[in-house]
Formats: sequence, C-alpha cells, structure tokens
Amino acid sequence: MEDQIELAPIILVTHGTWGQALLETTEIFLGPQENLACVPLNLDESPEGFVEKLERVLDEIAGDREVLFLVDLRGGTPWNIIAVLTRRRKLQCVAGLSLPMLLEVLPRRAGLSVAELAEIAAAAGREGVINLATVLSGVASTQRPDVTQEETR
Repeated sequence: MEDQIELAPIILVTHGTWGQALLETTEIFLGPQENLACVPLNLDESPEGFVEKLERVLDEIAGDREVLFLVDLRGGTPWNIIAVLTRRRKLQCVAGLSLPMLLEVLPRRAGLSVAELAEIAAAAGREGVINLATVLSGVASTQRPDVTQEETR
C-alpha cells in the first residue's frame, strides 16, 4: 500500500454562494480537490448558526489538524467569527479570496505547513491584482505592444 501525503485542509468562506462557484472554477484548472470545503454565509443565517456550521465542517475536514481559512472579506462576519475560533483551535485565516490565490495554494498543500500556505495565499492575492493599463504603459515605454486601437474595440 502506498503512503499518501496528507493535504493541508482548506476551507473557503464567503458571503453567499460565490465561494462554491470559485471552487468549481478552480477544479476546471486543477481537477477535483481533497480536504477542501466551502462554507457560505447565507443572508438569513444567524451568527450562532453559522458558527455551528463552521465547526461541523472543521470537524469533518480537519479533526484536530490545523486549517487554513480563505475568506472573501476582511472585517466581515466570517472573518470576525473565525477570529474568535482561532482562540480555541489551530487556524490560519487570509482574506481577499481569489482565483489566483487558490491556483497558487492548492497545488502546494502537500508538505507545507498551514502557516506557510497562508503566506503563499497572501502573496498570491497581492500579486494577482494587476492593472492592465500599468502593464501596457510599461510595455509601451520599452516596445510597442502588438495590439492596435482598432483591435481593442
């Protein structure tokens, strides 16, 4: 029997169903993922009900292992509730969930600590935000891009 490397558990937490859509999009690039869950905060959900749901998913996906939470918004209800949970469990949490973040973190889960993955997630989030005009102006100063004004209409 082969020894299987255990993947660090990751939980996506978003307002509404955006996290599930992001997870499905990620799987287009990377295929099905293990030890990955998505927990939506629904509009009609109480904070107490949301905590219960988070704890249930935590137990299912991680048991006593450390978990990385990737949340959509710093300072929102999911962020605040996870901040409280970190007092009782080993958790890392990074806000600003994005596709570039997931595409960097998920393939690297084997062999890295949750803290290391949190740093990779934060860096990927920062580096994934790029203004095309800035990129093109940098190209324009060194060479003319192959895109004409007509082609962009």
